[in-house]
Amino acid sequence: MKTNVKVLLFAAILIIAASCGVKVSQTYYDQKPQIVSTELDGSYAISCWGTGRNSDEAMKELKKQAVYEVIFNGVASASSNIQSLKPLILTVNAKDKYADWSNKFFADGGEYLKYCSKHDRRTGSSKFYKTANQVKCQGVVSVDVAGLKALLKESGIIK
Repeated sequence: MKTNVKVLLFAAILIIAASCGVKVSQTYYDQKPQIVSTELDGSYAISCWGTGRNSDEAMKELKKQAVYEVIFNGVASASSNIQSLKPLILTVNAKDKYADWSNKFFADGGEYLKYCSKHDRRTGSSKFYKTANQVKCQGVVSVDVAGLKALLKESGIIK
């Protein structure tokens, strides 16, 4: 009889301990940017992720990431109806070769902001995920690829 009471008491303590104060791990998978749609003015709507200390920083990082991917890495298409976008700079080791230009272009409040804008400005169109240390934002950004291409030609980076 005493062993049944001890077993029940132990089981009750385990259940209470398991349900109190357990933090669920919030793991995020790296999502690659994807082209959602193309516009007739030479811009592309790109779904991307950004992280920061608050939602404003996460949104700035999201825009920066979208422009960076277009210039250096290219962007895959989300559907079979849209063609994937090749990187604008096709030079080998372009990130290292044009690091000075890139650092100036992507500085906080830099020139990259002229070539991207929030695609959907409706409330709730961007998703924010908060952890103890950071905010992760997923949203769609419109990137002016034609304007970026013109800038890179003007700067002598591409022909």
